[in-house]
Amino acid sequence: MKMKKPTNTVSSRYGDRRYITNQGGGCYTIEGATHYIRQEKDTNGNLTMFDFDGGPCFFVGEKFGCDPYNADAVIESIIVDNYVPLEKKYISIVDNGEKTTTVYNVKISITVE
Repeated sequence: MKMKKPTNTVSSRYGDRRYITNQGGGCYTIEGATHYIRQEKDTNGNLTMFDFDGGPCFFVGEKFGCDPYNADAVIESIIVDNYVPLEKKYISIVDNGEKTTTVYNVKISITVE
């Protein structure tokens, strides 16, 4: 199976790359490394918001905004495809010595209308 090239690349406010690929049929994947994620679900357990550390943040019902060729697309659904520990980084904290934080590789799928 041939891998598709990213349609677009955006950066978090910390400079981490997010690779956006148009999979066709109104489905996009967004992939990149992040220290943490935030997400919200509705009463049925469906994701209504997904936020990478440093952005971007996506909301169901809002404009997708990451494909210049489909600027008016509205997010219909968000699914987390992959949330895998990528590496561990050690941060020196004066009071506590060293603290381990894990960096995750995250891939989500977004469907637009």
